[in-house]
Amino acid sequence: MTTADATAQAARAPCGLLTVDHKGTIVPVNDRFAQWLGISAPEVVGTPLAQHFTKASRIVFETSIVPLLTLKGQVEGASLDLVTRDGVKVPVLLSAERGGRRPRR
Repeated sequence: MTTADATAQAARAPCGLLTVDHKGTIVPVNDRFAQWLGISAPEVVGTPLAQHFTKASRIVFETSIVPLLTLKGQVEGASLDLVTRDGVKVPVLLSAERGGRRPRR
């Protein structure tokens, strides 16, 4: 499979896929994730991931998920709510893995 094939498959995946940089800004995002938010993928790129959560989920994300990623390097199955452009809550299960350097044990 070529890189182009893998990118095309990710864009059409039945789950939301995205990457955030070290500042929490969304870099690439697939169409499914953008569809959940009710906006286009190019509109999502460059926005902070945290702004797409409900207030309660943003607090959980910033106080629990980010520290776990920093310490353990991954999080699996965290239940959070996204919020669409129209203010509708979309429940999601978040799994994430930190790229780059791994924390020392």
